[in-house]
Amino acid sequence: GLLSTDGWYVFDDSKTPLFDNSTDNEKDIPWAVPASSVRGGSSSQDLYFFGYGWSFKQLLYDYTLVAGPIAIPPVSAFGSWWSRCCTDTRDILVNDIIGGYRNHSLPLNHLVIDMEWHIETVTDVCEKWGGYTWNSNLFPDREGFLAYLRGPENNLKLLLNVHPNSGVDACQSLYKEYAQAIGFNTKYNATIPCDFLSRDAALSLFRIMLDPIDPDYWWTDYYGCENKGQEWAKGWTLFWSNYLFDAIQFQQGKRPLVLSRYGGPGNHRYPVGFSGDAYSVFQSLAFEVYLTVTSSNILFSYWSHDTGGFHGPPPSDELYLRWLQFASVEPIFRIHSNNEERRIWMFPSYEDMKKTLLFRNMIGPYIYTQARRAYDTGLSLVTPLYYDFPWAPQAYTYTHQYMFGEDMFTAPVVTQGDNETRSTQQSIWLPPGLWYDYNMNQLVQGPKEFTQNTPFSQLPLYIRAGSIIPMKDIASVTNYHPDPLLFSIYPGAQQGQGAYYEDQGNTTAYKTGSFSFTSINYINSADTNQSKIVIFPPVGSFAGQPSTRTLQVVIVNSLDLPQAAIFDAG
Repeated sequence: GLLSTDGWYVFDDSKTPLFDNSTDNEKDIPWAVPASSVRGGSSSQDLYFFGYGWSFKQLLYDYTLVAGPIAIPPVSAFGSWWSRCCTDTRDILVNDIIGGYRNHSLPLNHLVIDMEWHIETVTDVCEKWGGYTWNSNLFPDREGFLAYLRGPENNLKLLLNVHPNSGVDACQSLYKEYAQAIGFNTKYNATIPCDFLSRDAALSLFRIMLDPIDPDYWWTDYYGCENKGQEWAKGWTLFWSNYLFDAIQFQQGKRPLVLSRYGGPGNHRYPVGFSGDAYSVFQSLAFEVYLTVTSSNILFSYWSHDTGGFHGPPPSDELYLRWLQFASVEPIFRIHSNNEERRIWMFPSYEDMKKTLLFRNMIGPYIYTQARRAYDTGLSLVTPLYYDFPWAPQAYTYTHQYMFGEDMFTAPVVTQGDNETRSTQQSIWLPPGLWYDYNMNQLVQGPKEFTQNTPFSQLPLYIRAGSIIPMKDIASVTNYHPDPLLFSIYPGAQQGQGAYYEDQGNTTAYKTGSFSFTSINYINSADTNQSKIVIFPPVGSFAGQPSTRTLQVVIVNSLDLPQAAIFDAG
């Protein structure tokens, strides 16, 4: 990343491909060209010097002025994702997965289908990885299936896995149409290689092969498109693939989302990141926590991990629970496996796992509000402690603790515990300040370094004293504008303030002023022994903004509950 305790950094952008700023017609998007063709030769330099001392937050904001802000994914992306490789059918997904989530009153927002959605014919001219044709044996009624997912009862978003690098082989139903569009000779039924640097080949691939498939978003697996023979583009092919999938969705009027591997600096503009096929071991969980925390140093806020792991034997009940707990306080909550059991109702710790999913759903409004903060400031949803406490050695040595947004501090458990006591011994450094222990329901003063036995059922979580956290309930699983909207006021301060951010949720209009903030503040008066809570009307507007809403205020663990409430409509 960009950060160093030396207090300065030089970013060398000399060899990075540039955009050509295409403006031929309204549907053109900027295309990649070699840096040397614009800058006047291969010896030109393009260096950015950042001097920041310990002002890490200022550095990240300054970097957004060069590299662009952290894009906000669609609001549905902050919910619950289900994914599994590679034998699901329509009936399995409808009855066992979606039906199972609904029968157990669990939130589900995104459904991801791995390679099984497309034909996987293996012949002399075809292979299983690439595919652009629905598998009618597993999904006989594609239109009906899509209508079922998108209906008001489910309101699910669908992601499909695709391997562009495999090219388009002769087994695909639109192979000849695509070949004709780009002038490819089909005499020998050869696979049409992927070429995303060719405007004609790339845009034709989207128009002919991808768009008719009709998912909501794509999961672009492997490494994008290798573009063999293009020496100047080496090292940037994955970035370019992510950019193209993002740009095409923007053209279509969507707020883009492309699930893909990290493509390098600047990829924060094209979320979401896929961290790869993890092994189902505690070491993988520990690395994912560390990766998520430190990626904020290059503005890459939105990692999506294989919760529960992908390779190896199935995770133990303990490991899966700990992984789910981490997923509840990371940017994207996605369950995945290699055809292994991940339905939480099939595990012994189901009740604790359900509590974790419901907690994630409950804090959705807080997470989305913090996503706006990330867009405005360059501060990711997950940030290391040295942003706020650069002078404290513990902020650097406790590498698996972090701030989740502005007001939550957490320390996910990443090591195996004791099955007899059902707890894990864990060292924690609580940062300076007054914090509310979410599990113990008490205030704790930091800084404090201590060791505790954390029960399997608990995620160490602390709320900044006096914070006001916007929340929702399970009834708002499929409603992206929650009603009722809850404001939870946490104890420990004489006054406090909070806000809930909201926009249309699925367009890019948030970038041009189409959004609103609903603010709340409170003050406790020691003289009159009264508390005053004020919820202000929303400031700002957007298409589809609710005209009315039920608001609820929860005063957390207060010994002095108000005897009465006065509502002032003015």
